[in-house]
Amino acid sequence: MVPFFANRLPLVMPKEYADDFKKFYVDTAIIGNTKAVDMAIDYFGEDKVIFATDAPVGMQPAGATVDVIESIENLNVSDTTRYKIYRKNLENILNVKFD
Repeated sequence: MVPFFANRLPLVMPKEYADDFKKFYVDTAIIGNTKAVDMAIDYFGEDKVIFATDAPVGMQPAGATVDVIESIENLNVSDTTRYKIYRKNLENILNVKFD
């Protein structure tokens, strides 16, 4: 929602507060909406988007995990950006390295 309303934020709050929204980390739990993921990358940056679904992997709602993966795969981004979304950004937040 924030990227969609980004141009309105400075109209209802001081610019420095509106700019704070860009510091957020966001996830991909939007059930296959490639345009929304793309908008999130444009607004927050590729280092702030993390793979996630609203359902445990492989469980209902029907196809949630598959749809989220498909939306990421359909992005017009580099393999490096996809790797960040799927893994690297979470490693950085948690300060861990997954094997």
